[in-house]
Formats: sequence, structure tokens, C-alpha cells
Amino acid sequence: MVYRHIRRSQQHPQGGRVRREAAVHISNVMLVDPETNEPTKVGKVRKEPGKGARGWVRIARRTGRELGAKGGSRTGRKKKAKE
Repeated sequence: MVYRHIRRSQQHPQGGRVRREAAVHISNVMLVDPETNEPTKVGKVRKEPGKGARGWVRIARRTGRELGAKGGSRTGRKKKAKE
């Protein structure tokens, strides 16, 4: 929730502050560690050397446990067939 300041007008003769919902930037969001159920930072560890970008795995810094796959990843995308 954020405050928006309203200028005096005919619709709002008093003006003032109004609380509204607002979006949260992704940089202000943390993942939840599945073991402790608390926020944790995310790290990367190379699980399979020689696999290139696919060899990296995300881990929870708090416990070191492996996290699920990222959503929206560009790797593994199929190419369109030429007609």
C-alpha cells in the first residue's frame, strides 16, 4: 500500500492523502526457503560441469538446498520449423 497525494479540486475539495495498492518491483522480492519457510538469498552452483548454461543450479543461501527451476527461462526453447 502506498499513499497518493490528491490536489484540491471540485471532486476532492479537501485534497489530502489516499492509500492505494501498488506494484512491488521484483528486486524487492525474496524467495522463501522450502526448509525454514523464511526469506533467503539465492546463489548458483555448478552441478554438472561441461553442460554450459544448463549445468548451473539455483540454491538457497540460508540452507544450501537446491531450488526449483526458474520460470521464464530462455534455455530449452524450441526453434520454429521453417515451412
